[in-house]
Amino acid sequence: MRSRTTSAPLCRRSQRVGCPRSPKERCMSGGHRQECSDEVAGLEPATGASPPGLTGAVRDHMLSRPNCHPLDLTVAGARAVFAASPKHHLLLLVASDRLANTVSRPDLQDADEPNRHAATFGTLQGRTINAHAPIAVVHQHMVRHRVRRLAVVDDARHLLGLLCLKTRMDGFCTDAGVEAMRNTR
Repeated sequence: MRSRTTSAPLCRRSQRVGCPRSPKERCMSGGHRQECSDEVAGLEPATGASPPGLTGAVRDHMLSRPNCHPLDLTVAGARAVFAASPKHHLLLLVASDRLANTVSRPDLQDADEPNRHAATFGTLQGRTINAHAPIAVVHQHMVRHRVRRLAVVDDARHLLGLLCLKTRMDGFCTDAGVEAMRNTR
């Protein structure tokens, strides 16, 4: 995985759902030149405020070493990962360092063939966010829509990390906190 620190260009798909209406606004998805509808885009602040101290960009609050799974993970394999830990909410299916798909527990409800690839049932739509997005706005969106996990990607969909909303929904998991929890198991 690698990170980039370039500023995001303006979104050229302003007519697409979730993109900014004004060309002066930046697309929350990071302004993908070709496609931004599969990102959490055009987020508007909620009426409630984010917790104090929740400032900066998504990249400042993401887990930098999320668990990744191969693109050929089967439905049975995905179910086994979910069964092993209630903390797994979103499986990141990766090919090289690029996010290929995501799979959540509900995605597999109707999957009746255990040997099929789990990616067949997953989606990226609404499950990714650009590392440059403002964390306070993203937090409000995640709380409002009860989204607990978002894959953090760059413009080329390289996986940079995972944004993991805590159960209390008052902040985000940290690398140190996740490591400490793993060590207690």
